[in-house]
Amino acid sequence: MTGAIPKEIGSLTLLKRFDLHSNYFTVTIPTEIGSLDELKYIDVHNNNLSGSIPSNIGNCLRLEYLDVSFNRRLKGSLPWEIAKLSNLEEFSFSNTELTGTIPSEICSSQQINSKNFDGNDIVECDCCDK
Repeated sequence: MTGAIPKEIGSLTLLKRFDLHSNYFTVTIPTEIGSLDELKYIDVHNNNLSGSIPSNIGNCLRLEYLDVSFNRRLKGSLPWEIAKLSNLEEFSFSNTELTGTIPSEICSSQQINSKNFDGNDIVECDCCDK
């Protein structure tokens, strides 16, 4: 699939799994994704996404998995709102142009089974070890 991720994704209020990895999406992650409060899984790795991670992703309080890796045009600071994702178990921000610091609330969480932020300028918090 190519082009933009449709903004209408925000109307799928019962969506639990959002998996569009390994396609050719070329624009930003729509901010409407923050209105999906049932969402547990986001995988958009290996696309050509640009822009930044929307800050309202912190509204997806049930989110357990987040992978935006291998989107070389994904830039900007890591939104501090990801600290609100207390159910997050796995995340990957590797091989992007994202910057910033992983919030200590995420790094030190006992729920985190897998984390990857290699290949970019994300600064780890003191509690992280790669």
